[in-house]
Amino acid sequence: MSHRAFLPGQLRLILAMTLVHVLGWFAYFSQIPAGNYPSEAAHSTLEAAIALADAMPTSDSGHSLYTYILSLLAHIFGDTGELTSAARGLNVLALVIAAGFTASAAGEYWRRNRAVWIGGLLVGLNPVLVFWAGEVSPILLATACTSSAFYFGQRWMRRSSIRDSLRIAVCFSLASLLETTLLPIALLWPFIAYLLPHRERVLHFILALIPTAVIFSAALVFSLQLQDSFQWGFEQIGQGMYRALGYQESYDDKSFSLYRQLHFILFLNPIHWGALFILAVGGAYVRLKDGHRGRSILLALLTLTLFALSLAVNQSGTQARASLLPLLAIMAGGITLIPKIWKHAGRPTRRKILIGAVLIGIFVYAGLFIGTPQSHTWERDYVYLAEANIHLGNNGRATTWAEKALELNPTRSDMQEVLVIAQFNDWSTDHQQRTLPIEMTRELLEVSRKTSSSPTIQSIQAIYLYKLREVEAAREIWQTTREESALALLCLYWIGAVTELSLNESMSYTQSPYYKLLEQAAQIDRNALGYGETEKLIDNILAFAY
Repeated sequence: MSHRAFLPGQLRLILAMTLVHVLGWFAYFSQIPAGNYPSEAAHSTLEAAIALADAMPTSDSGHSLYTYILSLLAHIFGDTGELTSAARGLNVLALVIAAGFTASAAGEYWRRNRAVWIGGLLVGLNPVLVFWAGEVSPILLATACTSSAFYFGQRWMRRSSIRDSLRIAVCFSLASLLETTLLPIALLWPFIAYLLPHRERVLHFILALIPTAVIFSAALVFSLQLQDSFQWGFEQIGQGMYRALGYQESYDDKSFSLYRQLHFILFLNPIHWGALFILAVGGAYVRLKDGHRGRSILLALLTLTLFALSLAVNQSGTQARASLLPLLAIMAGGITLIPKIWKHAGRPTRRKILIGAVLIGIFVYAGLFIGTPQSHTWERDYVYLAEANIHLGNNGRATTWAEKALELNPTRSDMQEVLVIAQFNDWSTDHQQRTLPIEMTRELLEVSRKTSSSPTIQSIQAIYLYKLREVEAAREIWQTTREESALALLCLYWIGAVTELSLNESMSYTQSPYYKLLEQAAQIDRNALGYGETEKLIDNILAFAY
């Protein structure tokens, strides 16, 4: 059976395995706090997209392509929860496309069925891509664009089609709008399109330049922004370039290295950047040994170098590296030919292969031993996990993550607040509420006074004062913080200092902690004979200590 006849069947199976893999992660991810609480960056993106869909004014004068894409989905999926699910669905589609184009490109590049499997599965089963597929992030869409560009690029290397010059330019241009670090590669492509073809160079150059020109025109006319502004910093360019190519990652909204340790479904997957880099170098060696001129190897090396330079200068996080995983996977497709080369090689060649493999391994993994530990980025992840758990009512887990963050940075007042709120929730709003003795109430009051005085913390302090029968002092604090704290307004309403609480009034506190409890209190008829769970809970909160 010919290669072309067999490829579609392979692709269908690879895409099915990719889909099962990512949906399996989603099924797990949806059950943990990190999957149910958007990060601050994700929340801002979702809110901006919904505002654009509703034609509401936003704080920014311009938005990224990704925000505009989400705004189209927001016409159908109206709230942040539904839009998050829609963004994840879009990421699934992008991952399937990336796996399909990578598998096809690897098959075309190596002319071998095994390369199709290797290229496709290294992307489709990649834990980094699957992890980011669960986030509100444009990196999966950028990866789908780069995989398409590399597919058309390897065809273009065999036969310089004018149509493919345009396609590659479109793919790289869209990718650079979604991931700023790719912008230099998009700008480089028109010059490559001019230098390499033997005929019609000017036409290749013009068609490769058009999408880039359109991007900048759109940026000027429609205030279309890059995903992240390009920043110039040459202070640690060498370290930054190594960070782009080495195994160790830097922080980029979340630290994959931490989540890999936390979740077995990620930890058990052996695919990672370091392994892919080594396999890609092995594939490049095979390509050269196979008698090819090496133009594709030079272009791949140029792409990686330019990307590393861009990441270093722009000081980007390593989430951006995911967009180049298809390139490494395509090059890795030829690794199955290494045993054949080894079998027919003499002792000097075998020695060179071993030395080369060791040197590449040292280069990739050296950062784990001589660089900054991976855990140096985990403070912000601990903070996020503490906030996610306290938001979802997991007080014990919130306390654990807050304490871990405070171990790394004892000055974090926000984590001290989490501890106070977790202690408050533990006795007041947990499933088993309990009354407090006077001594414990005093201890909790002293702990709350040692942290910052946000409106919510002040409201909690006032509750402890009220339980200690310092009613006027508590009432004064609640009156001071009622404009910003749902909890303060709730307490004033419940003790009769506020006689009426409408649903419209409570809606202004949607971003304040304990908003749902305030909303439930607004619906209670205090004169009714029934005595519901919400009334028991609030009465317990304001019961005097014994």
